Amino acid sequence: MTAIGDKTEISEIEMPAFGRVYYDVLAGLAANPDRRLSFTLNGETFENVGWSDLQDQIDQTLHHPLIRKLVHFHVVSLAQPPCF
Repeated sequence: MTAIGDKTEISEIEMPAFGRVYYDVLAGLAANPDRRLSFTLNGETFENVGWSDLQDQIDQTLHHPLIRKLVHFHVVSLAQPPCF
């Protein structure tokens, strides 16, 4: 993630070897529809996108809000391959 609105001093920017799970990004936008983000996903850069830009993905991907309250994500390391 490279920016949240006009703020660029978030921890993910300071730690470029870490990222957020896309589901968590979508959930954050659903909870804060006025928030704007800039990020890179699978090599594609998204600049200043918000809830209205990703509404279809949010509607198709996210579970009911009561279920989302039970699911919590941590930032993930981009420097190491996933462990299976």
